[in-house]
Amino acid sequence: MRMCDKNLQKIQSLIQPEEAEQLMTHMKVQQKLTTMRNELAEQLGTVVLK
Repeated sequence: MRMCDKNLQKIQSLIQPEEAEQLMTHMKVQQKLTTMRNELAEQLGTVVLK
């Protein structure tokens, strides 16, 4: 969960036109982290609240 939060903070700091490439990279990482979190929750039969 901390990785997701840390990455979201990085995304928010990069929301500027000159940082578009880094922003896209971090958004892809965020999408992958979210997918992994959801897959783990499903496998373990748990619910992730945020």
